[in-house]
Amino acid sequence: MLRGPQTLGELRTRADRMHPFDDLAQVESVIEHLPELITKLPRRSGEKEARYATCFRARPLFRKTNRNLRSQCARIESRLWKAEVTELRSELESLNSSLPSPKQFE
Repeated sequence: MLRGPQTLGELRTRADRMHPFDDLAQVESVIEHLPELITKLPRRSGEKEARYATCFRARPLFRKTNRNLRSQCARIESRLWKAEVTELRSELESLNSSLPSPKQFE
């Protein structure tokens, strides 16, 4: 999890003990595979690079947030919940179909 908004360079430096990244493109590639956990913030005026923030339970893990980020995180979380419910329903249907019908016990 990220401790507030961070640039790719900051992420690379802080993650170095866990995994040494060759370059910033490699860091960005990993982040792109985690869209449900990390979101790219719009670059603010006066800043050279975009920053990335953690989405967790529809709330970014830092105090000063904007509405766009909160709504983006909420949408991501909603998609995750819908996918999980769909998967659970499918699993339940599979389990139900493998059970004998109640008429067999009469």
